[in-house]
Amino acid sequence: MLKLRDDFGWDLNRVHLLGFSDGGTVALDVEARMTGRERLGSCVATCAALLAEDATYDACEEAPTPVMLLAGSKDDVVPAEAVRRAAEALRRRNPACGAEVKVFDKSHRAVASEPETRALMEFWSERLHARRAKASDYGDDVVDLSGDSY
Repeated sequence: MLKLRDDFGWDLNRVHLLGFSDGGTVALDVEARMTGRERLGSCVATCAALLAEDATYDACEEAPTPVMLLAGSKDDVVPAEAVRRAAEALRRRNPACGAEVKVFDKSHRAVASEPETRALMEFWSERLHARRAKASDYGDDVVDLSGDSY
């Protein structure tokens, strides 16, 4: 991630992670390490938890990456209780990360229902930043009548 910022000028606040199962575990581990100047835009993990050895991160007061965890009430691979423990570990590290857990009536699957999608979109709608378009972005024949000079 730091290479993307340092070598290519990426704004890490515009990087958002989404991972399912083992990919979610990796996303959570990356999220837990990305704070302060290295803070990411957000992280969502579905049917994922931290590995036991990773659940003891040192406390950190720097601005954390916001995180949401989605769990399945019928998941026998990564039980909802393991997801809750991961959220607790992340909140112990820094309560400001949020680490909200949403449990859905499902087994071990990626985002697959309207309620899950809605929760994901609500979370991201508060965190995604879009560059505001200017009239000139659409061509010379489009004129901005709002008077905004941004």
